[in-house]
Amino acid sequence: RQARLGQGPLMSFLAQLRQQQADTPLGLQLCYLVTIDTGRHRARLDLVLAELHQGQLHKPGPAYQPQREHLLSSPPFIQQSDVPLLGKLMSPETLAPGARGEQLPKDKPGINDLSLLTELLVTRRCFFSNSGSSRWHLAALGDKETISPHWQIESDGAQTNGWQHDPVSTLFILDQPLLFNPINGHVSPATGSLDATAITVFNEQTGALAADAVEAFIGEHQCEWSNLGLPLPKVLPRRRVESRITPLLRLVSCKDSQAVGGWRNELQLHYRYCNDSYCLNIKPDTQLSDSAYWDGNRLIELCRHAEQEQALQQQLLAFLGDFTAAADTGTSAGARVWHSSKPSAWKSLLVDSRSELLHAGFIFLVDKRFRHHYVTPEQWQVQLTGQVTGQSDEQWSLAINLRIDPQTDSQTIDLLGLLNQLHTLDFPHDQRHSCLQLDDGRLLLLPADKIHGLAEELADLVGSETGEFKFHNNQLARLDSIQQALPDDTQWRGDTALLDHAKAIHQQPPSIATDKLLLNAQLRGYQQTGICWLQHIKQHKVHGLLADDMGLGKTLQTIAHLCLEKHQGYLLQPALVIAPTSLLHNWAAEIRRFAPQLRFQIIHGAQRHQHWPHLHQYDLLITSYALVARDLALWQQQALSWVILDEAQMIKNPRTKIRRAVVQLDSQYRLCLSGTPIQNHLGELWSIFDFLMPGCLDNEREFKQFFRKPIEEQADELRFQQLLKRIAPFMLRRSKDQVAADLPQKTEVDQTIIMDSDQQALYDEIKTNSWWQLQQDLAGESNSGKQQIQVLTALLKLRQVCCDPQLIGEPTVSSAKRQHCIEMISELVAEGRSMLVF
Repeated sequence: RQARLGQGPLMSFLAQLRQQQADTPLGLQLCYLVTIDTGRHRARLDLVLAELHQGQLHKPGPAYQPQREHLLSSPPFIQQSDVPLLGKLMSPETLAPGARGEQLPKDKPGINDLSLLTELLVTRRCFFSNSGSSRWHLAALGDKETISPHWQIESDGAQTNGWQHDPVSTLFILDQPLLFNPINGHVSPATGSLDATAITVFNEQTGALAADAVEAFIGEHQCEWSNLGLPLPKVLPRRRVESRITPLLRLVSCKDSQAVGGWRNELQLHYRYCNDSYCLNIKPDTQLSDSAYWDGNRLIELCRHAEQEQALQQQLLAFLGDFTAAADTGTSAGARVWHSSKPSAWKSLLVDSRSELLHAGFIFLVDKRFRHHYVTPEQWQVQLTGQVTGQSDEQWSLAINLRIDPQTDSQTIDLLGLLNQLHTLDFPHDQRHSCLQLDDGRLLLLPADKIHGLAEELADLVGSETGEFKFHNNQLARLDSIQQALPDDTQWRGDTALLDHAKAIHQQPPSIATDKLLLNAQLRGYQQTGICWLQHIKQHKVHGLLADDMGLGKTLQTIAHLCLEKHQGYLLQPALVIAPTSLLHNWAAEIRRFAPQLRFQIIHGAQRHQHWPHLHQYDLLITSYALVARDLALWQQQALSWVILDEAQMIKNPRTKIRRAVVQLDSQYRLCLSGTPIQNHLGELWSIFDFLMPGCLDNEREFKQFFRKPIEEQADELRFQQLLKRIAPFMLRRSKDQVAADLPQKTEVDQTIIMDSDQQALYDEIKTNSWWQLQQDLAGESNSGKQQIQVLTALLKLRQVCCDPQLIGEPTVSSAKRQHCIEMISELVAEGRSMLVF
């Protein structure tokens, strides 16, 4: 051999052999893997190197290509018992023609008889698997088992030849039939009454034999098959029955590299033929005569209606203007398969034409993989859960379900589950629908006008940390806006009293007779409306902000409202008015003037605590913002019917001590009065409403993100209108321009201002000194004219101190009148008013 190969080639070969041996991991063994082709009943042998754990194949390793040199000098992974087997596997008898050489082709069977397979099984390294399976079973030779040929009758009457044997086992054929049982790993010889020739003839008959071809097959093969002992197919008894036709529209998508987007979208026209006992679907490629069904006893032939099929095809074609007939189905008139790559074509078919096609008797069958499955909700449902309590810390929940098929309860979609898609949708004005993709791939089409309003109304729920769609009880009025965004025929279920209550909040307040209140005032029309509004919000257990312009009588409207509460017997606990110190006596003067029947008490000054034991005797209590913060513990022990904040912009900063104090007061109802609820930014409005109804405008962070930033920084008009809509039921604001017809030509208002302590001290000091000096001057002056001037001079100085101490050279002393004037001017400027100041 050395002489034949030469020294160089030999050394090269040995080096390669050593390299292959060195590259082989330790512990690998040569294994024989037999794969059974279940369709062709053939077996393929592969040789691999693999690790064995307790006799089981751990993981198939690299393929092994046998070399004749290994028969002389075996690598470590080849055992001595493998050498004769490898020699047989490489013999010309086991190789296919043209495959003889130094290695065994991987795609050719390496075994062709049971004797060689038996030797492989003895190695305990032979493993079997069925095609399509990844499990390998250690095989061993088993006992003989019986098989027999038979014909299987299909549902359409076609017959297929096969073998009857243990259903667990798989049949394959070498030089004789064999059965492999994956449960026990046995490879068993199959025995029966047939010889090898008969088995070969029977296996050569492949494919189903149509019912109409059975008689011809028997006539052609009866002699041969009878001599071989092979069974022949049966001529089935037949029965022809009348049937009803139903057109089916099947929509499918198949991968197609030649189609647009890599998918071919197809519409197939099927027919369903049924009578009282039988039903059969006719596919597009089924011939007119092929409509049979095997019921186990007879072949039922359903009568086809060619004229009706043609009429239904023509009726369908009227809806397929953007579709093209498949190339293999003939002309459009005779086609039963159509294609389209245009989403608009499928949308028109499934949405615009659906109801008309359903009315004509067509039934839609849509495959799960179909890529243009457009659906529209046939029914909208809202489920409400909660109670009408008026407690701000309680919640109510909302669920919106869309029913695609009203007759199928399972076909419902949780719309709020798609809230993120709703919020990010772009809503073009020139389209009727907006499209959402469902988890199952369907494309949900919703009316663009409705879904746009609903998405905006529910947009603040996007990114909810809880993932639950719950609302504060103080947001109940939002239900009215949600209802307006939904279709008119939406079904409301659950606690529908919530919806009724929400709608009632938005209704126009009813008129109330105030002529019996013994009010010493002639109320103007807008003031009468304001009193009705106050009664309206109280009746529906919500709180409000009366934000009329300055000078329109917010104080008078509030007093009249409290008189009405007392007249109706509802003012069982006193109401508390909190106002700036400068307005305390103004409230007292207004009550004495317009409603002397109201028992009131001002809680102010160093001696105020003497009134605490008797507070329950009064209808109205009046105190200042600063004193509420000081006396908070005492006020929290007092039962109150109303807490009324005058000049409510005083709590515009939610982090001040005063703001933190007033929110801790407990009362049945709350009311804010302010001509300028917003002086600098929208956060001031949130602070007022958070006092009135916590949660109405969400928390401060959410309000800033959803309303304040878009409105103030981006001038978002839509979000601004949404904010106005949210607070509309709880805020009443009228400008002087709006109520000009009800106003007199001129209104004079006397305003009493209380001096601050340092100004009061300066006034008392000058008054005392002036009186002492005046007494001395008057005693030494007999001229009455000069005496009069001396008195007027003293009075003028006192008036100057009251107006502003700077007028007498005291710039460090405060001026209550100047400060009140600045506050009043600031409020009027914020309202856009013009003024003349003397």
